[in-house]
Amino acid sequence: MSIVLSHYGQSYNPVASSCNLYSQPDGTDLSQTGSGSATVKADVNNPTTGRIYSPGQSVTMNFTTNSANVDTLAYQVCNFQDKQVSSGEFAVPSGSYSKQVTWVPTQSGYFAIKAMLKTSKQFLPQVGSRPQGISTFGVLPNTTSWTGFSASQTSSDDQYRFGVQGTNAIQSGHCCDGDMFQPLYNELGIKWVNVGAYSWINKQPNSSTVWNPITNPTQIQPTAESNSSLKPYYTLNGIPGWANQSGQDSSKYPPNDFSAYQAYMKKVGQEVAATRQALYPNMQYDYYQITWEPETGTGTNWLGTDAQFAQLYQNAWLGLHAGDPQAIVLGPTYGSVACNTQTGTTIGGCGGLTKLSQIGATQYMDGLSSHGYWYSWTPPESWPPDTGNSNPPLPFTMRRVRSQMAQFMKPSAQRLFMTETGIGYPQAYAKNYPNLLDMQKQGAWLIRGNITELGEGADFNFPFYTADYSGEKGFGMNFNLDMANQDFGSGQISPKISGMGLTTATRLLDGTYSLGYLNNMDSFDGIKAGGLGYVFQSRSSNQVITSLWAWGGGAGPTAPFNGNSTYNLHVGAAGTSGNVTVLDFMGNAKTMPFSNGQISLVLSEYPIYVISSDPTAIKAFVTAPQGYQK
Repeated sequence: MSIVLSHYGQSYNPVASSCNLYSQPDGTDLSQTGSGSATVKADVNNPTTGRIYSPGQSVTMNFTTNSANVDTLAYQVCNFQDKQVSSGEFAVPSGSYSKQVTWVPTQSGYFAIKAMLKTSKQFLPQVGSRPQGISTFGVLPNTTSWTGFSASQTSSDDQYRFGVQGTNAIQSGHCCDGDMFQPLYNELGIKWVNVGAYSWINKQPNSSTVWNPITNPTQIQPTAESNSSLKPYYTLNGIPGWANQSGQDSSKYPPNDFSAYQAYMKKVGQEVAATRQALYPNMQYDYYQITWEPETGTGTNWLGTDAQFAQLYQNAWLGLHAGDPQAIVLGPTYGSVACNTQTGTTIGGCGGLTKLSQIGATQYMDGLSSHGYWYSWTPPESWPPDTGNSNPPLPFTMRRVRSQMAQFMKPSAQRLFMTETGIGYPQAYAKNYPNLLDMQKQGAWLIRGNITELGEGADFNFPFYTADYSGEKGFGMNFNLDMANQDFGSGQISPKISGMGLTTATRLLDGTYSLGYLNNMDSFDGIKAGGLGYVFQSRSSNQVITSLWAWGGGAGPTAPFNGNSTYNLHVGAAGTSGNVTVLDFMGNAKTMPFSNGQISLVLSEYPIYVISSDPTAIKAFVTAPQGYQK
């Protein structure tokens, strides 16, 4: 049986109300205190797109019940702020029963279906990493509704700004069959992808293995990445067991023979250069990351000497540049932004750029790569508790990185790449966890962190991870609905708030360059509540994108998630008036007036975006990242 409910039907409520289906008379939430039941299920009809819809598509919700008695199923569709956007109910007989309800969204973003049998109080069960009580889907932003917006056009593919870690076989439904990238990467707005195929471990796993690079571009074959129009970022960490002192494949030890390592890197450069000519004609350079999280406490912590670390970079640089004149050699890829600015006594002890310079490694780097983490489960804007000054607020840390890059790295090596930035839960997966508040925090903090890093001068960023996996707590931007059987590469996923928030940021900011931070926003100090904002410029027009938000101050799991601030943003010259487009966190647009060149904005903990067209008017009110080259 099927029914259709449009936004003009009885289920539409023009005044958003809270999604209170599970609220109990004593004030508790049944989805937090009770146990979901397989008697009630809800899903949408597009698992092969990751349960994400294009703008304008109708959403078909499939409800199934197996009730012991005649009952009534009530449902709500709720947005990322837990506001009702649709609802309904229908009678269900005893036994197996199914019904389809079609809904036409008028908003984009993250949505959660809640469903419950009213008499028996049975409700949706946990599925994989997705907690009980909800079944989620997403609707992509409608960029055609963004008045005045046109996507920034790049002159080379190097100017794209978003990658991601993780792959998912959503077309086939099961890992690892079929396309592991699409359509999810296009939905998220992703252009870059890690390519680890050229690690020495992969090409020469045994000492007897002979690998001869393909140097003729006409002989290069398309790859899964090129077929998906994704740009390669080459990760080369790892020395095969036969070539390092441990006898095991490892990223912790130097090669036994640096000349052999350099010769191998030359081969890599030769084949990658041919690959770029054949498959990526719009790329200017090839990007090579040499090490991965070399600090103590990681699975790849460096156990060689500092001198050997410098030798590693020297020989990688010489080999890659010999094979590929367009090579960009990057490192050291510390596991946090702060590690780059610390002054530990060794590379493994977070010696940072100071130590890298002292040992001579920076002269063999064409840019800095880093993971973009800040202190776990805190707002990126805060001073974390009990860490002294070792983990400053992310904006300050990024500025320190930029300052030290200018001090310690070559003028031609001011590129900054954030190759992994995520935020996991503070608690383990459970039937009633994550709760809504922590999903909201994760979504807001992840996108705020990514925007901050780009705005403070990162060339690109890789949000982490496409979907949940069992080894860590909730880093995915999608729920993994079959985590027990498909821990990585799952073909069964559904969106989180963070993933749908990313779809707005990528569509607005990809291909732009950073003008800098708004320099008069409440005198930001990382302690008191206030607002922040970053400004981005289109490469192909006068279009300006400004992202702004507020935060509530404090840090740690108990930090308030209630940012509230007002700000007058300069969008035009003094004395001018007109309209600009303002977008919410999920890309829903409204037109707002400005006067005397300014628009008055009320900010919350979720980023909003303002599309304007006078870069000159706003440049006087921003501070550009030090050394940043657009």
